[in-house]
Amino acid sequence: MRQWSKTQKITLLAWLAYIPYYLYMQYWENSVIAPIRVDLLIIYPLLAILTLASLVQLGQRWYR
Repeated sequence: MRQWSKTQKITLLAWLAYIPYYLYMQYWENSVIAPIRVDLLIIYPLLAILTLASLVQLGQRWYR
């Protein structure tokens, strides 16, 4: 197996950091009356861009 690129490592770390954050926020949402998750306006696009960039890199490696 080839080495992972820096982008792929950052994407993996971002997703691994997001999992406990997501679980904590699920707990928090249950403790407030009307949760408005403005943080998702930043987190979801960032994760999407990182994931897409990693998939493009992976695709480029497979077709070389």
